[in-house]
This record gives sequence, C-alpha cells and structure tokens, in this order.
Amino acid sequence: MALPLRGFYSTARAAELLGCTKDDFIHWAMTGNIRLHILIEGGYCYVKPYQAADFAYHDKLFDFVSGLQYLDESKKEVFLGFDDSLGKFNDVAERIVYIIENRLGGISAIDNLDVRDFYQSFTYKTNLCVSDDFCVLNSVLFFYNSLEWELKNLARYGVDSSTQNLKHYATVRGFWGVDVYNLFSAWKFCPLIQPNEDNRIYAPDSNFSVSLLTDKEIKFDIDDLYLSKSDFLTIKRVINNEGSDGVMPKKYSAYTMSNLHKWKSIAFSTPPETDSSLITQDNKLTQSKPKKERISASMRQVLALLIDEYLSDLKGQPTKIAAALEDIAERKGKDFTISDDTITNWLKR
Repeated sequence: MALPLRGFYSTARAAELLGCTKDDFIHWAMTGNIRLHILIEGGYCYVKPYQAADFAYHDKLFDFVSGLQYLDESKKEVFLGFDDSLGKFNDVAERIVYIIENRLGGISAIDNLDVRDFYQSFTYKTNLCVSDDFCVLNSVLFFYNSLEWELKNLARYGVDSSTQNLKHYATVRGFWGVDVYNLFSAWKFCPLIQPNEDNRIYAPDSNFSVSLLTDKEIKFDIDDLYLSKSDFLTIKRVINNEGSDGVMPKKYSAYTMSNLHKWKSIAFSTPPETDSSLITQDNKLTQSKPKKERISASMRQVLALLIDEYLSDLKGQPTKIAAALEDIAERKGKDFTISDDTITNWLKR
C-alpha cells in the first residue's frame, strides 16, 4: 500500500524514495527545475512594500485573470492595467481574492506561482500576515501586545519604533525556498546566508518572497534542505516517463552563470539614452527593466479577428504574420518591427 505524500521531504528521504541522489537535487535546483527549502523555526524578515505595477511582468497572473470566468471583462481590464493609483484597482483585486477563496478552493488549490505571489502580496498589504499549511509570516504590528518584545529582538538589525515602514518587518516561520544566489557560487554548491545581503526566501510553490534578516553567517548543507511535495511529484513523473519525454520543466527562476546575459543588464547597466546621474541608486534595477506589452482580453480578440480575416493563410505561423505586417507597415511609410513573440501574445486565448 502506498504511503500518503508528505508536504515536505528531507533531501535524504526524497532521494531514497525517488531512487536518485542528493547531488541530483543540487543540479536540478541550480537549473530552476526544483526549489530547495530550509525550515525556519523563528526569524525576522523584511517584506517589500506592495506595488501593483511589479506584477505587470507576471505572465501567468495575466493569463489567469484574462481567463477568469467569474470576473467581468471590464473589471479584467481595470486589473490588468496594474495601476493601483485608481481606487477601482483595489476593488477588483479584492474581488479576485474573494473568487480565489470562495469559488476556486483557496490559494492552495491553484498551481500558479505568479497568482500565488500576487495573492500573498495583496494579503500581506491588507492583513499584515500570510500563512498556509507550511509557512507563517506576521508583521511585527500584527499582534500589537507583542510589539515591545519584537522590537527588542529587532534592535540588533538597527530596527526600532521610529523605523520607517515598520509594518514591513515581520516574523517568519516554516518552510521557505532558498534563492539560488544563496546556494551557488557560479556552478559550485556553496549554501550560505550572510549579513547585509538581500537573502531572498520564497513561500512554498510561490514567487512571493521576503528578505531574511541575519546578523551572522548561516552555513548549511544539502542535508539541511527539504523538497516540496509538488517538486517531488514533478521528479517522479519524469522518472515514470508520464508525458515528459524525460525532460523536467523549468519552473523557477535560476540566475546562474548560464544566463548571465539576461540579468547582467538588468542588475548593472543604465538604460540607453538615460542620464545615470538622474537615476537614484535605489531605482537603477527597476529603471533598466523593459516594460512588457500588455493587451486587454477584448483587444486581443479584435486583433485575432483581424489577422484571421486578412491573413488567414498564415494562421498558426507567427513569424510569417509578423513579416507580413512589417511589409504592410513599410508600404504605409511606417518604420517599425514586430516580433513573433508579440504576435503570439496577441493571439493568446
């Protein structure tokens, strides 16, 4: 008789059950196929202040909301503008949270890292806490009668009652995923959490992250890490060749040396035609990140209809559709290019 699955497995137990080695887990974590977790019995972290615009890059959140049958198209367009300066946005966001909790079985029933990220970020903004079966995050202001005690513990990090954004300092417990930055030096497994670093940790099965605070080095090894049930099942399906052709999907971001060209410009470069003296140090990362195109569901339907009407012979060929549109633009005296990725985005259903 098969044993019921655990929510988390130690790497030793997971390797035993799957018939692989702990070194395999190290490799798969490095490439973003799985995420390794630590168990935090008690600690403190900083939660980045919520900004809806940060989620404009979350493709899976965009697709989830676009296809949400319990939400009117007009409300979808408000939400997908990702502009929380308008009061309507928060109203729609609250409606989406309500739908998740009351129509879709709760956030634990949704296998979508981006949706979980938004849900947990918005929940922290409105309730000053985030929790599920395996992790808990409470603002130090959540239990006001314990604030004095929390501030005594936070003093070693230079945090006191006068600290700005005090509500964004929180207690953290449970299983949290470790960022590859803290696990690897290039391709070498060197797990280490250091003071004065952005020690990013992730809620289980989510892109929601916080910065773990520490005033000393924390060293750990593969035996101190855990594998989530979802990643355990992903590996098992590949081993059993269940529709995977032996290929494990890349589920998580993993910024190792193999894709240095993708994140180097985001992290260290100044955007073209921008005076670097006008950009504050705090904003250099966000200033250099290109804004992704967003199209409402109704506009996407119109574009798909026009392409089907006038370029039906190229259906399912985004590269050729892009080339045809560029030819039309050239005949009309317009000078611009269209990528096949743009066409694919237009034709999403």
